[in-house]
Amino acid sequence: LFRRPAAAPAPAAPAGADRIAALEEKVARREMDRPTILETAKHLGATLDFEAIADAVLLTVIGNVGAMGAALFLPEGDSLLCRASKGLLPDGVEEAKVPLSVAADNAEPFQPDGPLDACPLAFPLRSEETAVGLLVVGERMEGEEYSSGKKKIMEAFSSMAASAIANSLKHREVVEARARLDKKVRQLTALFEVS
Repeated sequence: LFRRPAAAPAPAAPAGADRIAALEEKVARREMDRPTILETAKHLGATLDFEAIADAVLLTVIGNVGAMGAALFLPEGDSLLCRASKGLLPDGVEEAKVPLSVAADNAEPFQPDGPLDACPLAFPLRSEETAVGLLVVGERMEGEEYSSGKKKIMEAFSSMAASAIANSLKHREVVEARARLDKKVRQLTALFEVS
């Protein structure tokens, strides 16, 4: 008689902490699935207003990963200064001046030090290989560490945010340059009218 080969045993269910981590990963993927990311990207791409973009970025990060707060740091000279923040008031985070190299030298999320060492994660905002800023995320509301799934959500979101912020800042530069040009034209027109 022929014997059927024994069926392979079912993989053992992960135990304890591994099982919890696996479930957290699954929940994290469901929290911000592809349609949500696309909808958020549409919203970010629909405006050039920095304040609207900053609010959308900060509130989305806080809401989707359970952070107590988040802040956006943007370049000014050779430093990064806080330009928008929600919930990161303690320890003078909003007044923190961070070297621009912090965003330029890091391509991956990292644990900040110096004036931002109370924040568990920072995500460099890069657009076309240029450092646009830094997204700093506060502690989780539950007091737990961020799972790898939550970090991936924030990485994807910070990539979209970087493009929107870069576009917003370029738009602001164009608007300011146009205002300066209009002022010069009015001055020259007034000069010609006088003569």
